[in-house]
Amino acid sequence: MRRWDPTAPPAREDAGPPNPHPLAPPPVSARQRSAAVYRRSLPKQIEYWSRIGKITEENPDLPYAFIKEILLALEESNTGAVKEYRFGDLD
Repeated sequence: MRRWDPTAPPAREDAGPPNPHPLAPPPVSARQRSAAVYRRSLPKQIEYWSRIGKITEENPDLPYAFIKEILLALEESNTGAVKEYRFGDLD
């Protein structure tokens, strides 16, 4: 068995060292389905799930639906789609 040489051009049958963290086919297809449903690219879907996972780890007592609503509210606030609420105003 020959050793992998990073300076040598890859042979046809050997495109380099094996990926130590390959994505398994079932999770990739699940990610692709979720990305399609929410109209996100696969990298954006993975980024979104990573963000949700981080928030969930930092706030284990918050349910996913609540986290999702907070993120939606932050996005609405950042895009100017909200206005300040004043008590007594019925508009």
